[in-house]
Amino acid sequence: MLNKIMIATDGSDASRHAADLGIGLAKRSAGKVIAVYVVDIERLANLPGYATLHGLKESLLDAMLKEGKEAVAYIEEKSKEEGISCDKVILKGDPSEKLLRYSKESGADILVIGSIGRTGVSRFLLGSVAEKVVRHSEVPVMVVPFNLKERPGDFFIAG
Repeated sequence: MLNKIMIATDGSDASRHAADLGIGLAKRSAGKVIAVYVVDIERLANLPGYATLHGLKESLLDAMLKEGKEAVAYIEEKSKEEGISCDKVILKGDPSEKLLRYSKESGADILVIGSIGRTGVSRFLLGSVAEKVVRHSEVPVMVVPFNLKERPGDFFIAG
């Protein structure tokens, strides 16, 4: 039984597709949703001028927090439309590390995450939060590709 479905979001179309599937899982299993957004402060800290330009740090952090609030609010709204309970969580840090830790600490039964499906060099250079989560998670993970609507059977559960 899937009582707690944790849905990772970054506000992208890929994560919205994943949210729709996660909410569907929650509805079918009479579970609840935990919507999680992670502010990637480590990536922010590596931006030129982040620490030295007055006000830039606060402005960028405020923008990311606003994005996070909107992303989890989207999942909350969709959950409510389906009669599903939803907790909203915003974390700060490395996204894959925070998602791994929170999925375990929260007692999530499954973690649903979207993927844009990068391959080859672009995946190597940019890394993939979804891939890191799948490789290291102690909780089952459902990865939902960005083009799910084009290929509805193309997702898998790892764990």
